[in-house]
Amino acid sequence: LKQDPAVEYSDNVILVKNLPETTVETDLKPLFAKRGGLVAFAMPPSRTLALVEFESADAAKRAFRELAYSRYRKTPLYLQWAP
Repeated sequence: LKQDPAVEYSDNVILVKNLPETTVETDLKPLFAKRGGLVAFAMPPSRTLALVEFESADAAKRAFRELAYSRYRKTPLYLQWAP
């Protein structure tokens, strides 16, 4: 996804989009946690997106690289650096 150059983006927080409505935190969170330590994981009641904060930028970059467009319950994960 193309990012706006006028906006400052995080280097350790990822916005996860395109999640099925049936997504549960206990299924999704481990996918990210095994790529590095998490500081926070948040999912609104709609369950169609999530916010993942990593302890380090390196862990976040690894997760982004390994999980972007990967399949989760038959749909691709769309990842974006959080503003």
